[in-house]
Amino acid sequence: MNEPTEIKYPLDENGEPYFAATHIDAVKGLEFDEDGDLKSTVIQLQNNVKKLESDIKKQDDIIAGYEERISEIETSIPKKEGK
Repeated sequence: MNEPTEIKYPLDENGEPYFAATHIDAVKGLEFDEDGDLKSTVIQLQNNVKKLESDIKKQDDIIAGYEERISEIETSIPKKEGK
């Protein structure tokens, strides 16, 4: 049980290891976004996601502030009788 697991990959028609498309080595070295590689593209995407999440959080905070202010205004408006 303490032995490391050995993963073997099949060979293609040239005798080279064949990696499934889901394996990182299957796309290693391919160019994305003109001169970037997959790793830098993934890192850039992760950074973009983090920025978008931060922007969404800021917008959520602004909306919550507006909702709170609206609630305060609604409670300060005198009610007409019969309504």
